[in-house]
Amino acid sequence: MPWLASVRGETAAITLAFELHADLLLMDERRGVKAARIKGIEVIGTLGVLSRAGQLGIINLAEAFHRIKQTTFRYPQDVMDRFLDEY
Repeated sequence: MPWLASVRGETAAITLAFELHADLLLMDERRGVKAARIKGIEVIGTLGVLSRAGQLGIINLAEAFHRIKQTTFRYPQDVMDRFLDEY
């Protein structure tokens, strides 16, 4: 059951971030994000990381979003559009 492995992985990541007093946790799964935030952990998703890299001039955000669409990664287009508008 792949979903079970995912839940275990997110639980482990949240636990580790909490124990280490991490400044930021990279996570995209909604339930995991909600659980981490309940524990007071700041969370950023993949698109957020790409957006920050774009703002710092490390990557071209539009190109990165174009390339990520060619993978199995899925995110609502309106969310990507909001990041691009901020870029």
